[in-house]
Amino acid sequence: MTTTADLKSMEAQLYKILAIIQRHPGIRASEINRALQLQFSWKLRLALLRRELVRIEEDGSAIRYFPVVFSG
Repeated sequence: MTTTADLKSMEAQLYKILAIIQRHPGIRASEINRALQLQFSWKLRLALLRRELVRIEEDGSAIRYFPVVFSG
C-alpha cells in the first residue's frame, strides 16, 4: 500500500532527478544514480518520461536524458 509519505518522497526524488537533468543535459543514468547515491533509478526516470518532462537520445550504446523545453 502506498502512503501519502511515500508519494511525497517519490515526488521529491523526481524533482531532484529533473533538476539534475536540467543542470546537466545529456546526462546518463549511471551519472544520475551517482549524483543521488542510488543503486537504481529506472522507475523514477520512467515516471519523468511518461510525464513528458524529459526525453532520451541514444548515443551509441548510451542513453542520454534531456529536459523537455516547452515553448509557448
